[in-house]
Order: sequence, then structure tokens, then C-alpha cells
Amino acid sequence: MKLRNLGLALTAVCATVAGVVGAANNAYAATTTATINYSGVVLASCSFGNIQNGIFLSSSNALSAGFQGFGTPGSASVFCHGAGTITVADPVKTSGPALTAGAKIGAWITDSADPNDVPLAASPGAKTDFVDATAPTSNSVNNEDRTYKVRMAVKNGNDNLLIPGNYSYSTTLTATY
Repeated sequence: MKLRNLGLALTAVCATVAGVVGAANNAYAATTTATINYSGVVLASCSFGNIQNGIFLSSSNALSAGFQGFGTPGSASVFCHGAGTITVADPVKTSGPALTAGAKIGAWITDSADPNDVPLAASPGAKTDFVDATAPTSNSVNNEDRTYKVRMAVKNGNDNLLIPGNYSYSTTLTATY
């Protein structure tokens, strides 16, 4: 009988130990979580590329009084991620003979794919003599990749011909976003 009681006692002890070990294993099987957050700001941006200089006048252009300098347009590609505006400044003469008083200088941009060359934005000087006065001063863009033709013209004061010589002009496209 003692042996039987000892066997029962050992069985009870083993069952208790197994229960404790099982409970201990369950404690290690619990889960917890951590949340990893990501944040940041994506800013609007614009960039210019594929910039091609224009030709003011070639030697084969016929000169006439008044409008001169409708040579080959320059071009620039603009990529804007987000909303922005594109403007063009009046050209600045960087070299060449002096113009007479009252000379007009202007620049404007058109979509390179537009066969009608409708001005999308014009500088203040362009709106006085070279494009319709109601032409916009800026072109709105939003998530666009577009190539613009950049045109310029010069009208010497009092409809005088340009003095023979080498002329250089530059204009600036600005992307505001």
C-alpha cells in the first residue's frame, strides 16, 4: 500500500510540475506588437532640362524696318511635380551695338507641339509689340513634363533698322512652385 501511495504521490507531483512547466511555456508564448510610423513631406518641385539656345538673326534673314530678331526659337523642357507657374523675362542684351531710344525687346513661350505657336506666357515687353496684349504673363503647370519654345524679338526705336553687328541676348525662364 505504501508503494501504491508513493506511486500516486509521484503521479500527483509530476502532474503539478507538468502544469507549472506548461504555464511557464504559455508565459513565453505571449505576443506584443510595436508600430513603426513613417512620415515626411513631399514638396512640389520644378526642373529645367534639354535647354537649347536660339538664334537671334541669321545672316540670310531679310532685314526690314521695325520687327527684327524673329530668328530660331530656343527651347527648354520643364518638369513640375506639383503645381507651379512658368514665367519668361524680357530679354537682356549682353553684347552688340546700341539700340535707339524707344527700342522694344520681348520674349514669350509656346508649347513646342502647338503648330500655331499660341503664347502661353509673355514678358511685359513682348506684350507691347510682339504678341497680343491679352497674352498671359505666366503659364500654370501641375505634374507636367512639357517642352516650350522660347521666342524673342527686338524692335529698334522709331522703326529703325538694327545697326549691323553681332548681337547677343539672354532671357530667363522662372518656375515658381
